Amino acid sequence: MYENCSDIVAMRVTQCTSLTSFVVIVCGTSRPQNQAIANAIAKDVEEEYEGKRCLGKGVPEGTADSGWILLDFGEVMVHVMTPKSRLFYDMDGQWKERGGQYMDLSDVLVDESNMNVLEGLEGESMKERLDVEKEVDPFWS
Repeated sequence: MYENCSDIVAMRVTQCTSLTSFVVIVCGTSRPQNQAIANAIAKDVEEEYEGKRCLGKGVPEGTADSGWILLDFGEVMVHVMTPKSRLFYDMDGQWKERGGQYMDLSDVLVDESNMNVLEGLEGESMKERLDVEKEVDPFWS
């Protein structure tokens, strides 16, 4: 569905906050792509949960130009970030330090480079996973 997303992480954060239950963090490879990812997620949630109660409206906060778009759906918060913004803010690390638990997404995510299911994230640093040095968009800060 979101084949252009990379480094997708979902965390259960119910033990460390009462604001939300889950945090999802994804990266795209360009500003237009990040905007498209955020729009696709908002549209899919709207279609899937039409007429059902949702605490958050999913109205985007931030822009692709800022490097970070937040979609707040109440029980789920989705962060669409550039690799540099994700590395700088270290959302994964901050939630993990507070008691957030990585969720196993291996049954829903497939690595397109060799079609193997993605492995766990415990062994690699954020810098290794995002490979920021190889970033090609000169406009990202």
